[in-house]
Amino acid sequence: MRAYAHFFHAHPRWVAAFVVVALGVFGVGLTRLAFDDEPRGILRSDAPEFALLEEVWRDFGADDNEALVVLDGGPVLSVDGLRALERLVRDLRGIDGVERVSSIASLVEFRGLVPRPLVPAAEAFGALTEAERDALAERVAAHPLVAGRLVSGDGETALIVAHIAPDVVEVEDLTLVVDAIRSTVERISAESPRRARVTGIPSVRVELYRTTRFEQILFFSLASLLCTAIAWWLFRDWRSVVVAAVPPFFGAVFAGGAFGWLGWRIDLLGTVIPMLVTVIGFTDAVHLTIHARHEIGAGRTPLAAAADAIRRVGKACFLTSLTTAIGFGSLALGQIEVINRFGLMSALAMGLAFVAVLSGLPVLAALLLRPGQRDTRRSSELLFARLVPWIERRAAWIVGVGALLVLGLGAVATTLETENHLLEATPKDSPTFTALRDLEEAFGGALPMYVLVEWDESLAWSDESVRAAVRDVSAFLDADSDTGRAFSVFDALRAAPPVSPETALELVPEAITGRLVRPDLGRLLVAALVPDAGRDVMLPLFQRVEAELDRLDAAHPGVTLRLTGTDVVARTHIHAMIADLATSLGFATLVIFLAISWAFGSFRYGLASLLPNVFPLVVIAGVIRVSGRSLEMSSAVVFSVLLGLAVDDTIHFLSRWRDERARTDAPLRPTLIHVGKAITWTTIVLSAGLGVTLTSSVPTTRWFATLCIVGLVAAWFGDLILLPALMYLGRRRPRELVSTSEQTP
Repeated sequence: MRAYAHFFHAHPRWVAAFVVVALGVFGVGLTRLAFDDEPRGILRSDAPEFALLEEVWRDFGADDNEALVVLDGGPVLSVDGLRALERLVRDLRGIDGVERVSSIASLVEFRGLVPRPLVPAAEAFGALTEAERDALAERVAAHPLVAGRLVSGDGETALIVAHIAPDVVEVEDLTLVVDAIRSTVERISAESPRRARVTGIPSVRVELYRTTRFEQILFFSLASLLCTAIAWWLFRDWRSVVVAAVPPFFGAVFAGGAFGWLGWRIDLLGTVIPMLVTVIGFTDAVHLTIHARHEIGAGRTPLAAAADAIRRVGKACFLTSLTTAIGFGSLALGQIEVINRFGLMSALAMGLAFVAVLSGLPVLAALLLRPGQRDTRRSSELLFARLVPWIERRAAWIVGVGALLVLGLGAVATTLETENHLLEATPKDSPTFTALRDLEEAFGGALPMYVLVEWDESLAWSDESVRAAVRDVSAFLDADSDTGRAFSVFDALRAAPPVSPETALELVPEAITGRLVRPDLGRLLVAALVPDAGRDVMLPLFQRVEAELDRLDAAHPGVTLRLTGTDVVARTHIHAMIADLATSLGFATLVIFLAISWAFGSFRYGLASLLPNVFPLVVIAGVIRVSGRSLEMSSAVVFSVLLGLAVDDTIHFLSRWRDERARTDAPLRPTLIHVGKAITWTTIVLSAGLGVTLTSSVPTTRWFATLCIVGLVAAWFGDLILLPALMYLGRRRPRELVSTSEQTP
């Protein structure tokens, strides 16, 4: 940093020109930035489970493109119920992007070889006698495609499935279709005495992406305004506010522009990057601005003060950016594509934010700050000066208690279990959430789970050996209390006349059988609905099913059985993602320890950094445990994010400690006085910046922000209480530790 500081002092115009050109180049790249709207992207990986799921999507159609319409509020087999059902089916079929609609209104029953509608039109139903209605109800309940699948057991809830065309993949296209479905359902529900609501995976994804896109812009704007307001409160001078608040915005432009030029698309996880770049960049800007103002207050010119800020604080800023990038970049070590991309993008963004702040801030400081600028640092000097003797008297106790807390809470962290739900990010008062819960109650589940049945070339789909395997799978699923009724092509064929299976397959609509059997590929599916329940329900269920499939595999030679489905893969995938995050967190901790040891030329500094940086992580684990929650995707990401944030202030403290140690035998007081205010204010800035997301309508976003804020407060305690006590206990005389070359960071 000395060379760069000297270059800036000698050629500030060149640095200013670089900033202007970079803003132009990255600004153009920003116009090329796009969002990754493909919902299935979060599942994509090289894992064999995902490869199998893609095969099932290809051969039978995707199971994540079905919008579910729940119709309830009275008997389905009634004039009002059938009238509402008819209108829903008719209008849903007319929506562009809806391939077909399934309901009891689309089913037939056979009289001989002649098909006829299973249920009559509403007006015809009204003309039936009581005996005819009872007979109809019995036939409907006995129909193999109805009971427990399209009508609930009590006859009060009907399910209409709108199958969205397979080419509607990106969320922008999916949104148009789902909005049309929702508008149709709301209109018919308002005009009918029956209640109709839309739910299902497409509705959940559209709702989540729409909310996230809106809140990304909102939170970035609020975070920027908040940083500006805090800068005003801190400096009380508009020139200093511009110096501290504008360069982090440059960092967001640099990062977004780089993504645009590289062709990297922002996905759901990446929407937090602009806010993080702005807030993290602002923390470095605060340290640099405080130092520059202090130097100006001591009589230096703004240009010399800006150059000195680079020389004295720049290396610490570089190291904080490096360790933050390591924290995020470690996520790229996992096997999950979406996590890898988030880690790489975040690491690049942190590097560009450092470049933006270290180039833009000195230029603005030299241009805007004025000689005689009042230094506000002394206003908090008394507070941190009083803290010094308190820490010195209790240093051993502070370190001991801190170490015990880390060990105890670390043990708690090992007991955390992973968890994920489809609706964990959906507001609990959302119609999508309530409709899905009602659907689960009525049908025993709402999310499809499949057993893929494959057979040798020597067999046919209708052979008894295949049918026996399917019967055994269906019997097992029907007997399990955590699944809805199993369904296969043989159940569908029960609705056909008593003819050969091959003839029956031609009589039943291909729209039904095509999603259940592919004789040409030697594959068929056994489907069952499962609830959006927690790990304690779903993991044992999947284990029971897989164990039974292993047993049935051995019992039916020539037939292979495998568990699959979007929900199955998503749940196991999320658990793998969380495991990847834990691995990358451990790697990042090791690399950060080595980086700090290398930067300060001593393993003692690296070891000293561990306690204050591990402390907030175990505190977060304790909070998760006490709250009664498990380790969800949103909370698992917090650990990596928090490690990258917490280490920044640790580095600034250690950097100043080494500076003061070279000048005095008692470095604690000047170190705390110099960095205490900056660390406190950066903690406030980060907490406030993340705090704006507490207004989010997405529960996982609020939980993420809550954990981050708690962790930042714990990190403040670690950096201004634990770390000073630890360094005080391990202090030595300057000549024993410091060489001339390491006196300035």
